[in-house]
Amino acid sequence: MIQKNKSILFSLLQIMLMLLFFSCSSGQEKSQQVDKAKMKEQLIRANKLFVSNQSDDIDDYVKRNHLQMDTTATGLRIKIEKTGNGEKPNISNTVTVDYEVSLIDGTQCYSSDSLGALTFSMNHDDVPQGLRQAVSLMSAGDKALAILPSHLGYGLTGDANKIPSNAILIYRIELLKIE
Repeated sequence: MIQKNKSILFSLLQIMLMLLFFSCSSGQEKSQQVDKAKMKEQLIRANKLFVSNQSDDIDDYVKRNHLQMDTTATGLRIKIEKTGNGEKPNISNTVTVDYEVSLIDGTQCYSSDSLGALTFSMNHDDVPQGLRQAVSLMSAGDKALAILPSHLGYGLTGDANKIPSNAILIYRIELLKIE
């Protein structure tokens, strides 16, 4: 899995460097436009392949752990493990969650046990998009397991602390409060 992702990242890097080279070199404009279009197509193909490979890795994890999860159009996997009886949050709400986030290999990164409950606005980018998506599918009092592909987590850069680049994240979430 790691080797496959490294080779895809290397291919992406090569494509981006070639795109940069072609955009900076002199020559005929039409030739550059064709080269840029080809590079863009290759980059799109490489990104689709990377997302597909991550989806396969998540599917393997789900299968190995005998999980029954729903999959959203964005690739988020979610399972409501305990149903609460509260309302669902909307875009204008602020929510408070207990959480644990780990990597797909089981390495724990963060948790509310050590850092306290997490409070965030549903309409701001101060948490990963996938966490906001998962919470939007929950009701107050729900406990859920959510698996975020890297494009819904911290993406290409990671969080510059405990979450590496292109990391698939496993969130255990309890929606405590909606304001």
